[in-house]
Amino acid sequence: MQVAFQITPEDYVAFTKYHFTKTPLGRRSQRRLYLLGLALYLAFAGAEYDHPQYGWNVDPGKYVLYLAVSAVMLGGVYAGFLWYIRPTLARTLVQQGERRRMLLPTRMTLHDAGMTIETDDGRGEVAWSRLRNVAQTQDHIFLLFPGLSAIIVPKSSFATAEDSRAFFEYARTHHAQIQAG
Repeated sequence: MQVAFQITPEDYVAFTKYHFTKTPLGRRSQRRLYLLGLALYLAFAGAEYDHPQYGWNVDPGKYVLYLAVSAVMLGGVYAGFLWYIRPTLARTLVQQGERRRMLLPTRMTLHDAGMTIETDDGRGEVAWSRLRNVAQTQDHIFLLFPGLSAIIVPKSSFATAEDSRAFFEYARTHHAQIQAG
């Protein structure tokens, strides 16, 4: 089974979003960010507890208002990170340095032992045992390695939806067979 594709920075952004919402490592990173935000919020709340203008001892109502406004602002910063900063960083990183090679036209052939990947830079073999998981979204197939790396295959690279489904099933089945032993 063979496919030719070329990913775009938007495909990499889609993988980054998938990683942080669906993989155990990504979800663990998200939880750490939540805890960091909560810790910062509590640290600032504690630091302002004795503030001479709006601390708890001066005016509890102003202090509660300060905490509420701070929580909304912190939530806004986090939302901005998720919807603007993280995708922008992902686009920038994939367009610069070594990661630019990810954007090269790629030819991939799946076979019983794994896959052969060819670009203008060279050719490589990857065994099914090297993969951690095979996953898909509405627009992509991800061949996931341990950590934060994957082969991103846009479904738009296939002639039909049936071709992309067959590719995914082939990869998932062979990977599962290797994992089962």
